[in-house]
Amino acid sequence: MKTKNQLQNEIAEISKIIIIRTDEFSGNIEEFEPFINNAIERELFALTQNDYNCRKPNREEFGNIYFNIELLKGMLDLMAKKQMLEYELEKQTAVLN
Repeated sequence: MKTKNQLQNEIAEISKIIIIRTDEFSGNIEEFEPFINNAIERELFALTQNDYNCRKPNREEFGNIYFNIELLKGMLDLMAKKQMLEYELEKQTAVLN
C-alpha cells in the first residue's frame, strides 16, 4: 500500500501530464472509455468500407488519426488512474480524520 505522500506525488505528476480541460469530464472515466473505444472502432471500420460517405483519409492522414486515437486512449487511462488514486487518497484522509 502506498503512503499518503507517495499518492500525493503520483497524483501531482499525472495532473501535469493531463491537460487542464480533463477536469471538466464528469462521472467515472472507466465507464466512459468503452463508449469512446466502441465509437472509434466503428468509425475506423467505416473508413475501410467502399460505401463510406465522406472523403477517405490518405495514408498520412490515417496515420495521424490513429496516432491521435492512441494519445486519447492514453489520456483516458491516465484520467482513470488519477481518479482511482484520488479515491484512495480520500479514503486514507477520511481514516486519519
